[in-house]
Amino acid sequence: MKRMMISILIFVILVLAVIFYSIVVNWGESGGQTAQVKIGENVFNVEIAKSIRELSKGLAGHAPLLDDQGMLFVFSWRGTQNFWMKGMEFPIDIIWIKDGQILGIEKNVPPPGENGGETPTYSSPEPVDRVLEINAGLSDKIGINKGDKVEILIGDKKEL
Repeated sequence: MKRMMISILIFVILVLAVIFYSIVVNWGESGGQTAQVKIGENVFNVEIAKSIRELSKGLAGHAPLLDDQGMLFVFSWRGTQNFWMKGMEFPIDIIWIKDGQILGIEKNVPPPGENGGETPTYSSPEPVDRVLEINAGLSDKIGINKGDKVEILIGDKKEL
């Protein structure tokens, strides 16, 4: 009888752990939410990454972007953000954003296959709360620079 009670207790604990893990990993799931990011006269249609799973996956395995597309990483905390290119199939520019202003740009970041198979880590120059990924070379091509203002529009509402 005691052995059966212990088995039931272990089973209940395991079920609760799986439920808790699922909630934590999917917390803040954007559910395919999109937005527009405006930098100067340039407007990007972006997918939003907010949950732990979305933030971890990013554009890995994603089809190449069009020049007006990107992915916006929305962090619930401001901190030094670290990115890597694991699973990426095309090069990108990584734009570091804090409080609606560009703090820096990591340009022409290659996918692992173009980097000797290595996956280096790219870190924000200081704590940020948003990161935008766009096609490699596009920031130079259209004149996006450190210090530029960034507007994020979700539907008809301005986020920043």
